[in-house]
Amino acid sequence: MTEHEQLPTQVADKVRNTRPWGRPSLPGPIDAAAPARAEATPGSALPPLLDELQLRVADGGFGPEYGLPPLLDSAPSGEPAAVTQHLAHHESGREDPGRPWPEGVLPISHWGCGM
Repeated sequence: MTEHEQLPTQVADKVRNTRPWGRPSLPGPIDAAAPARAEATPGSALPPLLDELQLRVADGGFGPEYGLPPLLDSAPSGEPAAVTQHLAHHESGREDPGRPWPEGVLPISHWGCGM
């Protein structure tokens, strides 16, 4: 088994007893069709490791600082989903052409205070 194949199991073991920010517990993993639905959004291609983590660990809520956002649906904490943020950033880039959102960039971590 490669490191890439072991990582989702190692992350699941580490976060199993972690209380994510703003939630009583981790959400369940995404369903198998969610990555295809997310990638149907232009510019929302998902890295394979992110697919695996959200399929095998949880739909966001784990990771550094405030954790990964959910992929498609808002979490109980009210954190906007990654695809929702992606679409909002693209829209703001259309409204302000001097600050376009780069193609292929999906927000996958929330460090707080706009970082």
